[in-house]
Amino acid sequence: MDPSPMVQDPKLFHPTGDIIIQVENVLFKVHTFLVVPRTQVLRDYLSTIENQPLESREGSSITNPLHLSGVYVEEFRAFLDVIYDLDSILTQKKRDVSYYLAVLCLSSMNLWEPGVDFAIQGINSLDPKELQPYAKIVLGVVNRQDTWVFDGVRWLFVSENPSIDQCSIDWILRDGFTLLTNTITELIHHALRFPNHDKAAWGTFNYEAEE
Repeated sequence: MDPSPMVQDPKLFHPTGDIIIQVENVLFKVHTFLVVPRTQVLRDYLSTIENQPLESREGSSITNPLHLSGVYVEEFRAFLDVIYDLDSILTQKKRDVSYYLAVLCLSSMNLWEPGVDFAIQGINSLDPKELQPYAKIVLGVVNRQDTWVFDGVRWLFVSENPSIDQCSIDWILRDGFTLLTNTITELIHHALRFPNHDKAAWGTFNYEAEE
């Protein structure tokens, strides 16, 4: 089967961009001064090719793009959208949970704290039930978001008693840490899970669905 032909992203192939990035079969032309400071993999790559002629560098042309592996097109679009679309951030335009999760994933991977903060704020603005409890517990632990852990634990274990008190929550996070860790491990192995990404991404979430 022939590989899919390369196509230019209709919104994020900027005529004035100075680096071309391939994600799956889609080409993005972006501005290094905007994107590189927020993208660890690009910073690392560009630091290794400083002495190469510009025309021979990956990313210099459509026929020689810089290929990012282990990233989905929709994730990268969401990530670039946050970087470029300042108006949507300032006006607090609402997005769906998959958009914020994509931004959280790539911002975490690239150590871009403002992007992580934006995604966390976006997820917090949604209905708590838009993110399944398994995901909320794991994401809450990884991103140090106690309220996500609380919501997930309430939903899974005390749904009949939504008014769980702070003492019980404190026990779950402190004395019940081993229980919580074991629970998360069980959920990872037996519950619905996130799509698998490149091994460099997500860390804790890098697991496969069982056959």
